[in-house]
Amino acid sequence: MDEMKKNPVLSAILERFIGQQAKGLEKYGELVNLDSYSLIEWIEHAQQEITDQLIYLECIKQKLIGSGQ
Repeated sequence: MDEMKKNPVLSAILERFIGQQAKGLEKYGELVNLDSYSLIEWIEHAQQEITDQLIYLECIKQKLIGSGQ
């Protein structure tokens, strides 16, 4: 765990996981539970997340193109 504290990238990722867990607990009242969804529902959730990521990446790309980078 000391290595995590020495590495700012790993520390940021760990903090993100902790924040997401807290957000999920607040929203759903429980930690990630394998039995919360069927396999198809887990796939659907993952696809929704990937779609959001693609949208965010396209926005970033268009901003970079617009700024001449």
